[in-house]
Amino acid sequence: MHRDPSIQLAAEQAGGITKLSLALGLSRTAVSGWRRVPAERVLAVEAITGVSRYTLRPDIYPDRRGEDRSAQQCASNGRHERRGQMR
Repeated sequence: MHRDPSIQLAAEQAGGITKLSLALGLSRTAVSGWRRVPAERVLAVEAITGVSRYTLRPDIYPDRRGEDRSAQQCASNGRHERRGQMR
């Protein structure tokens, strides 16, 4: 069985698969059986481990943090250009 490497990363950040499973209120066997973090557990695993949702499940949570900054920068640049034109 191929396991997503983000599960191993999350387990390491939690102090091991047993500690992660206890923090989630699940059995060690249940968590050990994950091929990838279940969609309904992503936010809890993120909160417990600090491993981002973008890392845990990029298929559900694509990393758009850079897009937000780009949009803000474009909007900011537009304001500066308009100010310059009004003078």
